[in-house]
Amino acid sequence: MNENEYRKQIVSFALQAKELFNKSSEKIISNEFERSMYTDFWTEYDHLLNKYK
Repeated sequence: MNENEYRKQIVSFALQAKELFNKSSEKIISNEFERSMYTDFWTEYDHLLNKYK
């Protein structure tokens, strides 16, 4: 498998994972630090996903 095919497989998996989280129930995070970390995670996730699409 070449790099381009590999990248497509990883992006496909990442999109499926994101869809699963989007369909799950709303996250209620009362701790400010954890809420910030959760937001930072998804910001980076989206950034990297868009970078490699």
